[in-house]
Amino acid sequence: MWVTRQDSVNFQQEYLIENKILDARSEKNTLEIFKSPAFEEIALLNQKQLLLKTLLSQESELLAHVPLCVHPTPKRVLIAGSFNLEVAFEALRHEETQVDFLQKDEKILHSLISFFPHFQETLHHPRFRVIEEIDSLKSYEVIIHTSLLSLEEIAPLFASLSLDGIFITRLENLLLHTESMRRYLLGIAHHFSIAMPFVSPFSLNADSHFLFASRRFHPQADLLLQRADMLEGLHCYHAELHESAFVLPKFLADSLQGSIKN
Repeated sequence: MWVTRQDSVNFQQEYLIENKILDARSEKNTLEIFKSPAFEEIALLNQKQLLLKTLLSQESELLAHVPLCVHPTPKRVLIAGSFNLEVAFEALRHEETQVDFLQKDEKILHSLISFFPHFQETLHHPRFRVIEEIDSLKSYEVIIHTSLLSLEEIAPLFASLSLDGIFITRLENLLLHTESMRRYLLGIAHHFSIAMPFVSPFSLNADSHFLFASRRFHPQADLLLQRADMLEGLHCYHAELHESAFVLPKFLADSLQGSIKN
């Protein structure tokens, strides 16, 4: 059997599975977890978002440590758009960082208890909390949104970002959707001084393309090398990987010229 994710009308990815080991449904979300010979387990959320258990650290480390190794004082972090608690676990490696995890669907979240290796450790961490809505009076130094948002959906999040904050969000695959992402980046770029796409190196997922945006900080020039190199127990992230994630092929950089602010 195979589980399939389609990233465009001309491109799809298939993963070999053995059997379904969990099927959970709530009012707004569905979760299926399959046994996988290559990745131990594969979680399929809402028939479109795939999480590969053995590769969770690859994306989670990048999403958390890219902004947190650039902002000098990231006291408050908001994570939204996913059930992936591993991003929060990685963010909590940074001392004194408080993490708010925006998620209303408690049923689906707790159905992933055996899928995420650090589920209990994260959920009961003193600097972590699950919230159902954003406090309009609170601002965050870092906001990480792990799903693709429309320009209309993304605008309200800017109100919760501190003036020197860093915003991370997912992009569609830049190779498959170059023109639509160029327009999308143009729509976001006028809010920020820096707006640069980055890619998870060696990722098997076609949707591992993201945006780093800030009014103040540059993801390469302001990288805190000592902080990045002092992190312990990581599988993927390090300072050189961080810098290389922002390097685009020349033809792609040329195609996106004018929409990237670096």
